[in-house]
Amino acid sequence: MSTDAAAWPKTQDPRPTTTAEHAADTTPPLTAAHPHATTYYAIGVLLVLGRLTPDEARHVLRNISQRTNTKLRDVATLLVQWAGSGELPADIRGELAHQLRLLPRR
Repeated sequence: MSTDAAAWPKTQDPRPTTTAEHAADTTPPLTAAHPHATTYYAIGVLLVLGRLTPDEARHVLRNISQRTNTKLRDVATLLVQWAGSGELPADIRGELAHQLRLLPRR
């Protein structure tokens, strides 16, 4: 098999590329496909970035929600956005750091 990219078969990118294609795209967002998808994504963010177990990640997410008086789904959305943008509100960031400090070191 050739390693030259020009020799690879051409595939069409299925994502919409123009405004009209975006408007015509009827694919539902993943969050609509499953009501807890954003929460699962946030747990995945904590698994990877915090090197946590799934139970620890759920515990941290729940505690951040309770201690900041913010709905769990909103905290989850902020954590997922944080993974892409690096921006997280100060109260959530502070509580995340606090929750991670409370976990036993491995």
